[in-house]
Amino acid sequence: MVGKSTVPVGTAPRVAGILRDKAPAGEQVEVAWNPEFLRESFAVEDTLHPDRLVLSFSGEDTHAETVLRQYFGKIIEAGTPTITTSLATAELVKGSANAFLATKISFINAIAEVCEAAGADVRQLAEALGHDTRIGPRGLRPGLGFGGGCLPKDLRGFMARADELGADQALGILREVDAINNRRRERMVDLAREQLGGTFKTSASPSGERPSSPTPTTSANRPPSLSLRSCTGSAPRSPSMTPKRSATPARPTPSSTTRTTPSTPPNAPTSCCT
Repeated sequence: MVGKSTVPVGTAPRVAGILRDKAPAGEQVEVAWNPEFLRESFAVEDTLHPDRLVLSFSGEDTHAETVLRQYFGKIIEAGTPTITTSLATAELVKGSANAFLATKISFINAIAEVCEAAGADVRQLAEALGHDTRIGPRGLRPGLGFGGGCLPKDLRGFMARADELGADQALGILREVDAINNRRRERMVDLAREQLGGTFKTSASPSGERPSSPTPTTSANRPPSLSLRSCTGSAPRSPSMTPKRSATPARPTPSSTTRTTPSTPPNAPTSCCT
């Protein structure tokens, strides 16, 4: 059994114990770990041409190692760096990679706050930093920060597991990374409010009633403080904003149905993972 998921360190031995107890093969079942490092919009490229392989096994010269080296034979022969390590190290590699990416994003956003206060250009600053080969330009793009279903949960899960292991002080920096990320989104709301004259509220309609906005849907990892209520002071519901359904919706005929293939944008994201 080969695991590829981002998991808290210590998961692989637990999985091995469950398989020994439940699987028909019992003690013959071997557990290996091969974390994936896929970027958004580049999953196929990163699968066929990874920048590194991390393989981990429960011992030396195992059947699992033989199988995985055969499976990745062409990729290994192509010169892809291959690291063979312990199960715990492989589990930590993926969490550490995502934590570092999140740190790099929050770092440039923290510098953006300083640039804003000092009247400096953070984009030019990031460009200058990126030419340092020890730093590199990837991920140094100031903006809203990181989100989605990958970095936020991995970052917090990494910190939680470190706390369980009694090593929470070692990852104190990641708490600030998370705080900077949330603060950046709040700052974007403030900037938008400033551009709109200090308020998101609309003027009264001719009937004397203020036009209402549709109730926002819940988005992944949205801070509670960034709801519509915090922006406008209220979150009204409006039946008039609900799209009406026709009694007999038209069904497309085969002749009128067209299929489109999505294209990858030229500036697709280069960070994060699945």
